[in-house]
Amino acid sequence: MAAGRSARLDMSEDFLGDAPAGMPEASVWVPDPGTGRKWKQLSAINISYIADEVGRVMRKYDETDPFRLAKAMKIIVSYEPMGLYDGCCKGFFIVHRRMKHITINSDLPEELQRVVLAHEIGHCVLHNSAGAMAAFHEMVLFDTVDFREYEANIFASELLLSDEDVLEALNDDLFFFQAASLLCVPAEMLDFKFRVMKRKGYKLESPIVSHGDFLKNIERGWTAPDGS
Repeated sequence: MAAGRSARLDMSEDFLGDAPAGMPEASVWVPDPGTGRKWKQLSAINISYIADEVGRVMRKYDETDPFRLAKAMKIIVSYEPMGLYDGCCKGFFIVHRRMKHITINSDLPEELQRVVLAHEIGHCVLHNSAGAMAAFHEMVLFDTVDFREYEANIFASELLLSDEDVLEALNDDLFFFQAASLLCVPAEMLDFKFRVMKRKGYKLESPIVSHGDFLKNIERGWTAPDGS
């Protein structure tokens, strides 16, 4: 699809985050690059649960901004220069002596730091019991084989983007990529948000299907909303 076409145009299911032709419609499906053209199932129940968890956290701490939310949750956030080379580490989350720590690559643009922080908060909320330490290099952090990375991306999209803001951008007749820029997120994050909103009953179609590793080299092509 041409980049300028509307996000609301219908597309073949094979290019969406939903079930390909012949697959059950009750769940969201994601491409599995490890097995060619096969797809893996991400339960719609999981998506609804994650959306509910985001709502619960925002209500509990009365915060929607990930920087202020992390502080309210007593998560220690530090910033370290990790470079901008291909596959550089974007950030990681660890638990040490019951203290939660998130480290963010300070070389990233601030808007990308915000996205990475939201993703890591997702791990903190959804996967804290998975292990006492989970340091994620970019190749692992956004590994499409690991459903936890999809879940963290779903969490981040719901935290960063309200339904109302997305609908307002689309009602202004902005194209998909223009809407993502206006909302200060990568287009791939808006695609994840579309998946959540479709579970809520909104009739939305995305012109892209995002993989879990979409942030791997995004620092090279990222254009901030101010054009910098």
